[in-house]
Amino acid sequence: MFFEYMRNIGFSDCEISLILCSHSLKRFRYETLCENIIKLFDFLLSVGYSQINIVRMVKFHPGL
Repeated sequence: MFFEYMRNIGFSDCEISLILCSHSLKRFRYETLCENIIKLFDFLLSVGYSQINIVRMVKFHPGL
């Protein structure tokens, strides 16, 4: 579920693996990460960010 959602958002497999290997996210399960990413993504879309900008932000700051 996590990998499918991340691919649907616009992340590549390489970007997903880099995000999962980040130090700040190692303590989370995939289910928790997916829930948090969905909430964050929906919030940032409602504020006015584009999908491409959100992917860039998460790629550079995975702990976000």
